[in-house]
Amino acid sequence: HKEYRRQRQMCIRDSTHLDLQHHLGLCAMSYIYGLSTDVSRNIYTFATLTAPSTSEVVEVRGTNLTFICTVTGGDITWEIQGSLDGTTWASLDTAKTKAAGTHADFYTGYVVRYIRVVTTTQVAGRTLSITLGAS
Repeated sequence: HKEYRRQRQMCIRDSTHLDLQHHLGLCAMSYIYGLSTDVSRNIYTFATLTAPSTSEVVEVRGTNLTFICTVTGGDITWEIQGSLDGTTWASLDTAKTKAAGTHADFYTGYVVRYIRVVTTTQVAGRTLSITLGAS
């Protein structure tokens, strides 16, 4: 009976801890980019986008944002979006259509908490890879 009670207490404790993490949003974003004095820890590579879609959301601190974008297979149109609350999103710039190659975009003075990438025009066989640097 003691063992059962101990296991039940552990389950309750773990369940409460997971609920708190979910409530605070810690499950979705576990690191804030732009806070570290180690520059390499302020760099994030988004999952490669292969169809019109929205990337994962990244939490940032900093007003200087650099995006290195690699397009393969032909033109892709995308935009970088920012949010203060993770719910309401706005474009940091007009949508960009770029040909195959590597491109850089720089944003200075933008105070946002969350960043995501949205592709609006993307033909099968074309990919977009983006790496973010925040400071």
